[in-house]
Amino acid sequence: MKATTTIFALAAVAAVTVPSAKAQGLDFFVSAMKSAPGCLGLENAKVQGGRLALFGWFESAASADAFIQGPICQGMRQLAKIPETAVVKPTPVKGPVLVIASFTPSKNPQEPMGLAQLALERMTPVTGGFAYGGRFAPETVKVPGLISVPRSTAKPSKPTQGDAAPKPLPRGNTMIADLQKSPGCLGVAAMQCESGKLVIVAWFADKKATLAWYNGAAHGEMMAQMAPPTRPPLAEVSADTKPIVVIATITNAKEVDPTLGMALSQISVELYTTAPGGFARGGGFGPGKK
Repeated sequence: MKATTTIFALAAVAAVTVPSAKAQGLDFFVSAMKSAPGCLGLENAKVQGGRLALFGWFESAASADAFIQGPICQGMRQLAKIPETAVVKPTPVKGPVLVIASFTPSKNPQEPMGLAQLALERMTPVTGGFAYGGRFAPETVKVPGLISVPRSTAKPSKPTQGDAAPKPLPRGNTMIADLQKSPGCLGVAAMQCESGKLVIVAWFADKKATLAWYNGAAHGEMMAQMAPPTRPPLAEVSADTKPIVVIATITNAKEVDPTLGMALSQISVELYTTAPGGFARGGGFGPGKK
């Protein structure tokens, strides 16, 4: 899987500091989401530029909506002065649901809760993607067609002298630029999670634009070296579904993985579509919604 080493490095987010939402005094919300019935796992992240984000995976739309419509979220909605007119009626979806809570701190002390932006939104995973050494979503979130690459059984090696720090991958500094200039890419966000994962989230206008990047030179080269997909990516997604969200993650390591050829312990790409539901003030998590 040497082609992997030409694609993914998130050096651009290395300077992002966590803990994120907890530092804003939102630790009560982190705990509430993590302990909510049906929550399968949570990632707490700080986005480059100052936005905070929580990613909580729920076993079903019913459990996700129970949390969004529950006392913690609705109490926060009232404190943030988000009117009923800003609440989006949830659309029916099958399978697990990703709830993204995003917060943008404000320098204006008059802003409710000290936030210029607050939103709760829903997404659902769709066919495609791959994972080596783990992924962004918990393993209990089943995704058809996701390629799980077995971890190498060879012993990891320590970097050679002079390579004490993990090197950025050759194309790492251009990944965000490559995504941004890909036709149909609406925006890109880089972030670091409290767990140590480095993350890039990219929004694409539709299925056609997503597949053009997914099957393109950089990503397609890497996918060609993996196991053949059991189903085509985005198989169940209609042509008019928009937007499509791509989430790429890596986790740095002190030792070089023999399969990746880099000091990484995990790498993955996962695909999602938005599933309307939730509420927002000052915009949502995605581009053009600030």
